[in-house]
Amino acid sequence: MQEYQNLYEIALSLVLGFFIGLEREYKVKGEVFAGIRTFPLITLLGYISSLISDFFV
Repeated sequence: MQEYQNLYEIALSLVLGFFIGLEREYKVKGEVFAGIRTFPLITLLGYISSLISDFFV
């Protein structure tokens, strides 16, 4: 279980980012700056940066 912990956290961050982007595209009609594709990338970048900070702090 411990060896797959990072994979679970990556999947969770991608799923949460997907749902946030989906909700944003559903609510905002017209020109959307960030949506289904952008929010999962942002959450993945946030997870990776927190993972890197754990190694160097």
